[in-house]
Amino acid sequence: MKVGKTFEEIFNEETAGLDVRFFSGEIDISELPSAYKNAKTVRQQMEQFGLGTVIDEVILCGCIMAGDTQKHAPWRKKKKK
Repeated sequence: MKVGKTFEEIFNEETAGLDVRFFSGEIDISELPSAYKNAKTVRQQMEQFGLGTVIDEVILCGCIMAGDTQKHAPWRKKKKK
């Protein structure tokens, strides 16, 4: 449960042992592991409900997310100057 926890507490719980960085320099909890569906569960549901067939998979090595474009967009910062 995440209610009442700070972003830093949530971040530390979910990223223990991982090298996690944010382009903006600020924690974005919407990009932490708990923000995503469990891949095994999704595959089971795909099979159970006949939604599709998995033919390949991506093995993630790293990821760079854009962050909050309303707040951190470099093109907006240049425009303000």
